[in-house]
Amino acid sequence: MMPAPNALEDIRNELQQSADQLGLRLSIEKDFEELRRIHEAAMPHEKFNPTYDPAQRQIDPKSWWLSARTAQGRVVATHAVAMLNGDLDELIASCRLWLDRPPDDWYQVESSLRPLPEPVTGRLSHGGAIWIADDWRSRHLSSLLLMHNKALCLADAELTHVTGVVFEKIARRTLPTAAYGYPTVHLVISGYFPPMRKLTRMYALAMSREVAEFRLFNRFRTAQAASLQR
Repeated sequence: MMPAPNALEDIRNELQQSADQLGLRLSIEKDFEELRRIHEAAMPHEKFNPTYDPAQRQIDPKSWWLSARTAQGRVVATHAVAMLNGDLDELIASCRLWLDRPPDDWYQVESSLRPLPEPVTGRLSHGGAIWIADDWRSRHLSSLLLMHNKALCLADAELTHVTGVVFEKIARRTLPTAAYGYPTVHLVISGYFPPMRKLTRMYALAMSREVAEFRLFNRFRTAQAASLQR
């Protein structure tokens, strides 16, 4: 059952009010080239996630990224959502999650692929490109952006799963489960990863639409209750 649009809008409005208290405006953006420029300027020694790079793959027109901007227009935080159709295992195995055409050495990944324990297929939202400016850390901006984007994802009646991928450094922490709410954190690649040109261990994150709805509304109600007790 799809949540009422006004319920999701209420959540987004509450989250915007939280951003207002920080002096920030949350905006839905469509220019992925701008997102790439922001990330490359902030992290010049790190490769930008090709899932959100229009130079690397055709991005579904219903995809977007969320920015947090100061009153002066400076972007201090981002989180992107790519909308996908298909099976997550197949999107990973074919490299289409990252590139329209796999690199010549993609065959090296085949022996290191590990399928998900359960099928994740249909209309998928795929979150990533999370970034917080150094001088804006420790203000819960990542949770703010992720919750806002999850509410936007759930407004899509065709959505079946909320997904993402993280490297082992993040997977070993409590972030994917405790902070992001994913019940599935599964190793899918262990070995050489051509798009990054390095050995890595990559984990897929997935939750069904029903779980995403329950966790978003439960977390929102908990936050509301806490604010009433202050």
